[in-house]
Amino acid sequence: MEEAKANPDEAAPLIARASVIGAYIKRRSNLAIIAHDNAQIDTEESYFSVRESLEYLSLAGVTNDLRISGTKLIPAEVLIFSYELFEMVVESFLGVSASIMVNLSTVNDFQMSIMTDAQVDPALLQSKACPGAEVIMKQENDAAYIAVSYHEGGERE
Repeated sequence: MEEAKANPDEAAPLIARASVIGAYIKRRSNLAIIAHDNAQIDTEESYFSVRESLEYLSLAGVTNDLRISGTKLIPAEVLIFSYELFEMVVESFLGVSASIMVNLSTVNDFQMSIMTDAQVDPALLQSKACPGAEVIMKQENDAAYIAVSYHEGGERE
């Protein structure tokens, strides 16, 4: 603690990173508790989770935006998977990225879209999988677009 007081400029990014990870742990735990008794979770919980993480990203200097269009019940494992993927993306660029935009939509089933001005390692996304969820990723120059989609009743043809 004395080091943090002596070097506040060096401590600030570490505190911001710890806050982002702390928010994720809290929200991920909440989702696990809800999923324990519910096979499906309202996508509004995804909004609450992402919103809190983005609030702490603001403290880390990351410009962000969150949009939501509609809510619905989806399988708990899909909602948890999408939040875990969001956090993996965030942690991959924390300290590097200047902006992130997240869109949660239930217009056509469920989709979480993430756009950031940072490069995201595709291998990171391949390390996670969830039955019924589809992940796509596109990178151009210094930007990445990641989408997690869940189509009720299985994969779209």
